[in-house]
Amino acid sequence: MNKVYAATNISDFGDKVGINFKEWATLETLIDTKIVVLINWITIVSSVVAVVFLIVAGYTYMTAMGEPDKVDTAQKMITGSIIGLVVIFIARMLVTVVVNLVVQGSPT
Repeated sequence: MNKVYAATNISDFGDKVGINFKEWATLETLIDTKIVVLINWITIVSSVVAVVFLIVAGYTYMTAMGEPDKVDTAQKMITGSIIGLVVIFIARMLVTVVVNLVVQGSPT
C-alpha cells in the first residue's frame, strides 16, 4: 500500500519525506542559492571550452603552413568558437533577465 502524506505546507511535507525545504523557503531563496550558482558554473565551463577551442584553432592556423585544408579547418574553428562565445553570453543575459523578472515580478 502506498503512503499518502497530508501536510498543510511544503515544510511539513519535506519533514515527512526527509527533504529540507526550509532552506528554500521562497522562490527567491531557491534561485539565489541553487539556480544562479548552477548558471554561473555552466557559463564558466562553456566559456573555458570555447576559449580552448579558439586556442587550438589558432595553433592549427599557425602550423598550417599554407595548406588550404588546414587553413579552412582553422578558420571554421575560429568562427565557431567566436559564435559559441557570443551565444553563451547572450544566453546568460537572457537568463539573467528572466530570473530577475521571476524574482521581482513583471514590470508594470
